[in-house]
Amino acid sequence: ALAAILIVHGWEGPWGVAVWAGVVVFAVAFGLLPGLLLQRQVVTRDVERSVGPELRAIFDQLNNAPAQVRIFTVPLYLASATVHFTNSHVRVLTTDSSYAHWTDLTDLLPVLKISMEEVTRRYRLTHLLISERYVTLAEVSAQESDVVLRLGPFCLIELQRVQSKVILPIS
Repeated sequence: ALAAILIVHGWEGPWGVAVWAGVVVFAVAFGLLPGLLLQRQVVTRDVERSVGPELRAIFDQLNNAPAQVRIFTVPLYLASATVHFTNSHVRVLTTDSSYAHWTDLTDLLPVLKISMEEVTRRYRLTHLLISERYVTLAEVSAQESDVVLRLGPFCLIELQRVQSKVILPIS
């Protein structure tokens, strides 16, 4: 209603300044402030969704790896931070295409439908970054000895160690 009045009458009449002030107050009070408060409550204070010291240390470890790193993250939202805070020799299994989630990554998203061994083999993964608040080592077929770095709820797992334990029958 305020925007319509503003468009039709602009600065006309004695209420022009009051209408503009009302639009500004309305925009700040009901548009900007709730967004900032929600961001502060949901993102900034959430260890999982904020890149804090733990994740920065893990990203430093990945950036300083001697060879190319091919990594998958569980939960998936850690992939965005991993892409953003690592250098070009760290390849992250993810996509920014929602369509690809339903066409190319259906075995992985939204629910993992194949074993981690199959994911590792198919995408030639070298590492896995998990949040232990979301998934356990056992659920991703890893053990404590596979963990390269554990900081807070986050674990960086070297999948080569996991694969080397798998004994395949000779056929």
